[in-house]
Amino acid sequence: MSTSSSNPITVSVVKKMKKKPTDDPTEGDGRRWAKGAKFHFLSGLLVRWGDARELAEMSSFYSRVTLLFLRQFTWDHSLDVDGTGTPGDPSEEDLDEVLDVRGLTAEEIARRNVIYLDLRGKLQRWFRYHGTKSLKSRKPENSLAKIIKAFGTQTKPPRRMQTLQFYSKLYYESRVKTIVDAEWPKVVAEAGAKGAKPPKRLKHQNAVLTRIFASEPLVFQEALKAQRDAEHEEEVALWKAARLDFGDAARSPQEYHEALEEASHWLPGFADALSKYLGLNASVVLSGPIGSKGGRIDVKAVHSGKSKGVLPTIWPDHDPHSYKVLVKGLIAFGNACFSEEECRRRALPGTVPEEGGELMGSSTRAPSPSTAPSTASSRPPSPAPVASVSRPLAPVLAALLEPSQQVKKAPVIQPRATAGVPMVMPPPLRMTSLARPSATIAAVPAARTTSAGAGPTGAIHGPIPRSGAPATATAEVAGANACASSGPGISSTTTTPSAVPAPSTSSAATVSPSTDAPLSPSSTTSSASSLIVLPPTAATSQGHPAPSLPGKTTATSGKSLPRLKVNSKQPLASQAAVPSSPPLTPSSAPESCATSPPPSPPSSPNPVTSGLPISHNPALDSAASSQQDAFSRLDAANCTPDINRVVEYLMKHDTWGPVWEHCVATYVEIERYAQFEACGSLQNPTGGRPSEVSAWMKRARKLVDFQIKSVGDFADAWFGWWRNNQSDDWSALNVTGPNGIRLFLLTLAWWGSALEDNDEVQGARWADALSEVRVAFDHVLVAAAEEESEAGEAAEAEVPPPESKKRRRGTITTPSVVKKHKRGSKN
Repeated sequence: MSTSSSNPITVSVVKKMKKKPTDDPTEGDGRRWAKGAKFHFLSGLLVRWGDARELAEMSSFYSRVTLLFLRQFTWDHSLDVDGTGTPGDPSEEDLDEVLDVRGLTAEEIARRNVIYLDLRGKLQRWFRYHGTKSLKSRKPENSLAKIIKAFGTQTKPPRRMQTLQFYSKLYYESRVKTIVDAEWPKVVAEAGAKGAKPPKRLKHQNAVLTRIFASEPLVFQEALKAQRDAEHEEEVALWKAARLDFGDAARSPQEYHEALEEASHWLPGFADALSKYLGLNASVVLSGPIGSKGGRIDVKAVHSGKSKGVLPTIWPDHDPHSYKVLVKGLIAFGNACFSEEECRRRALPGTVPEEGGELMGSSTRAPSPSTAPSTASSRPPSPAPVASVSRPLAPVLAALLEPSQQVKKAPVIQPRATAGVPMVMPPPLRMTSLARPSATIAAVPAARTTSAGAGPTGAIHGPIPRSGAPATATAEVAGANACASSGPGISSTTTTPSAVPAPSTSSAATVSPSTDAPLSPSSTTSSASSLIVLPPTAATSQGHPAPSLPGKTTATSGKSLPRLKVNSKQPLASQAAVPSSPPLTPSSAPESCATSPPPSPPSSPNPVTSGLPISHNPALDSAASSQQDAFSRLDAANCTPDINRVVEYLMKHDTWGPVWEHCVATYVEIERYAQFEACGSLQNPTGGRPSEVSAWMKRARKLVDFQIKSVGDFADAWFGWWRNNQSDDWSALNVTGPNGIRLFLLTLAWWGSALEDNDEVQGARWADALSEVRVAFDHVLVAAAEEESEAGEAAEAEVPPPESKKRRRGTITTPSVVKKHKRGSKN
C-alpha cells in the first residue's frame, strides 16, 4: 500500500483556520466524534496503535487506518458521527484501490481529497486521546501500587521565593499596583511616539517593583528576608510530615514480617519490569532487621539480568566473591543504622535472644544474604567461592567444576566417566617448582580408587584411553616422607611432583613405570583425592630408573640432581607447588614430620617416589596455607600480530570462566616456546575432523564464530578428531602454527558460542571437552619446557660460558644460541 503525494486524493492543501461552533461533536480532540459501530471499529485498533507508537511508524499507521475506515464506511458516510458499515471486517489487501481515481470527475476527486484529509486528522486526534487514556488507566494490581500511589500523591517540595517575589506577594496591591497603573499609559505613548512597539506590561511591572523595593529601608529589607525564610522552613516541615505519612504502613513486628513476605511475590516482577523498561540489569537489595531471624540484620535481594554463556546466571552466582563482600558491607551498614533496641522490637515473638544475648553488632548475625532471583531466574545461589580461585568460576563450567550440579550427559563416542572435577583445580604445570630435574623424574600414574575415603567429589580424568581400558589399580606411593626431605620452612601442604600416599585399600596394587611399556598420557587418571595428573617424562620413556627413597642409601643419594634450565625468552609466572594428593591440614599432618626420621615406605614391588631437593621459597609457604590461584593468567607480551589476533578472538569469550582463560594462556606459552613459529604437524589432521573446519579454511580463516549446523553432530565429530590426534607421547600434540593445536581451541569457541542457553546436555559435553583440552595443554607445555631444557643443556656443553664473567649465584643461565628440534620429528 502506498499513499504517494502524487495521488490527487491524498495531496494536502493549505487551509485557513476556521472556527467551529462549540456544539460541533468533531470540535477539540475528537473524543466525542465516533460513536456506535465506528467507535467499536476504532477501539479494536488501539493495540496496533500502541505497537506503531513503539516502532515510530505513526504516519504509515494513520494512512492505513484511514483507508480501512473508508473501505468500511464508504466515502459518503465516513465523516458521520455514527453509521453502519459493510458487514465483517474490511480486507487489508489492495488498499490502493480505495484511492483509485480512474473514471472520476475533477469535482469528485476534489471532494474525496477534502474527505481524506479531514478524516485522517480526525482519526489522529481520536487515537491520541483514547490511546493515551488507555495507557494511563493501566495500574498495577499488587502491593507495589500502594507504594507508588502513596509516593505519587505527595506534592513537590516547596520552593523558597525570591525576595522580589515575596515582596510582591505581600505589598503589590498596596504599594506597587497604583504606580504601575499610573505609569503604564505614559510608557505606551512614549513607545508610539518613537515608532516602536510598547513593552510588555509584565516587564514594566517588574521594573517598577524593583525600583520601589530598592527604595525601602535596609532594615525593612532584612526583616522581609527573615520573614520569607521562616515561612519557607515552616512549609518544608509540613511537607516532610505529610510525605512520611503513608497511612497503612507496617508498624508491629508481625506487620513488617507479612509485608516482607508479600514483597517476595511482587519484587521479582518489579525487578524484571524495571530491567526490561530501562534495558539494564536490576538488583533490588534490602537490608535491616529481619523479624523471623530475631531482629538480626540480614540482606534480602532479587536480581534481574543474566550473564551470557552456555549456562546463564544471575549476579550472585556469576561473581559470588564480590557479592559476598557487598553483603558484608550492607550488614555492617545496617548495624550502624539500627540500634539493638530497634532490632529487638522488630523481632517476632520467640525469635529474639534473651536479655544479655548479643544482637547488635554481634558476629553471630546472619552472615549470608537471602538472595532471591527474579522471575526469570530460578537457579539457587551458588556456594561461597573457594579460596584457591582468585575470581569466581563461570557458570559455563558448572558441569565441570561442581559435581553436585552435574546433569545427565548424552552418550559420547567413547565411554567416559562423568564425575566432575573438584572445585580446587591444579595449578598449571608450567608453574611447578624449578627444582624438578628433567632427567630423573619418574612418571607416577595416579589411578582411580574405589575406596570410601576417596571423597565424594569424583575423579579428575585425563585423556580418554585409546589402547585398552583405563588403568584401575591404585597407585600407592611412598611419599609420606616427602616433608622430611622438603627442606626447612616448607609446609606439609606444599609438595613437589613426588606423591603423597593414596588411601590404602585391600586391593591396592602398586604401579611403577616400566621400560618395556611406557605409560601413555591416556592411561594416567587421578583418584578423587588427587589434584593433578603428572605426565610421563623423558626419563620414563628412556628407561631411567626411578629415584630412590630418601630413607634408603643408593649410589646416587649423594649426588646433586640436575636442575631444570629454562630459556630466558620464556617468562615464568609465580611459582606454585603442584600437590599430587590432598594437602595435609594442620589437624591431619603429623606433628613430628619435620623432626622425626622418615617412615619406611609401604611394601610394594617397585615403590615410586621422587626424592627431589627443594629450596626454601616463602611464596610456596603462603601457597600451602592459602591455596593460591589454580589458573594461569594470559601474558600476551611480545606476541606476533597473528597470535594477538587469535588471542583477541578467543578472549571475547572471557565470560566462560578461568578454565577457558587458562587454556588460552597455556596455548600462548606453548607458542612462545616455539618462538611463535609453525612447528610439527598433527598425527591425523583430517581424520574425523568436523566438516565446518574445512569450510572455515576455505573462507580465509576469519576469526569469527563459525556457524554450526548441528551442535550434536559437531560434538561427535570433534571428540573423534580430538582422540585421533592423541598419542602415547604428549610431545606429539606439541604442534604450533595455524594448523596445530590452535584449531582445537578455535573449534571449541565455535562450539561454545553455538550452544543454546538451556541446552544442559550439550553444555556438559562442551565442559568435558574443555577439561580434556586443559589437561592435554598442561602436559604439552611441560613437554615443551623439557625439550627446551634438553636443548639448552646440550648447547651449554658445547658453548661454555666466558671465563671472565662470573655466574651469579641463584640465577638461571641460558645459551645465546639454541638449536631447536623440529616439533614432531623423529630422532
